[in-house]
Amino acid sequence: MKGGTAINLFLRNLPRLSVDVDLAYLPRSPRQQALPAIRRGLDTIAKDLRDAIPGIGAQITDPSATDALRLALELHDRRIKIEVSPVARGAVWPPETRAVVAEVEESLGYTENRILSFNDLHAGKMCAALERLVADIHGALTDGDRAFLLSVKGRRPDWSLIDLPDVAGLPAVKWKLVNLGRMSGRKHAAALDRLQRVLEAGGR
Repeated sequence: MKGGTAINLFLRNLPRLSVDVDLAYLPRSPRQQALPAIRRGLDTIAKDLRDAIPGIGAQITDPSATDALRLALELHDRRIKIEVSPVARGAVWPPETRAVVAEVEESLGYTENRILSFNDLHAGKMCAALERLVADIHGALTDGDRAFLLSVKGRRPDWSLIDLPDVAGLPAVKWKLVNLGRMSGRKHAAALDRLQRVLEAGGR
């Protein structure tokens, strides 16, 4: 187990109850071997749950897709997702077997499970948070903001595009422009093109 649910149940004092269960596929096998194996594992989980819990709905969200690695569970209007990433397979550090924290045991009962190591768990959450942050930043940028960023990278900052009259005098901004001016023509053109593509991708 990995992700926020693992952190909340096994490491922290249940700050919130998540309804998503993220699982890690540990073998470092090639993708063409791993995906069918993960799919078979999810099918087994679904069958075991249906056998153990009368009335539970458990099914792969998109049975026709070869990389559909999400299991949807439903019982009495309660829904939970069990998901395995097709990309983030394996782990850097060995997984650990942990018991749930005291608050979880008092509220839901005792259990223990294999979870990713502390480092792997929190590194994954940091990556997810960074992706969300980048998406949020892209969503907040206006056309003027994008034009301003390109003007700075192009070594001709158009300060009229932003309502921050004192920014041009900041030492860090001046140093950034100095470093841009020192870049070779080829390196600068590549950096400008890369920024252009990033901004265009985020604006769609």
